[in-house]
Amino acid sequence: MNCMEYYHDENMEETFEDLQQPKTLEELGLSYFFVRDLVLKIMLTYGTLRSRE
Repeated sequence: MNCMEYYHDENMEETFEDLQQPKTLEELGLSYFFVRDLVLKIMLTYGTLRSRE
């Protein structure tokens, strides 16, 4: 299942489309708190995150 299948809200779909290319938070129009809460929710749901360098 990909993100687009999970989220049906048009705003979330637009956000995921925007996130496919690297951008700054300012360019995306996302607040620090939104991103922080999103990362915390992902960690609670899926556990420890691994990042690629």
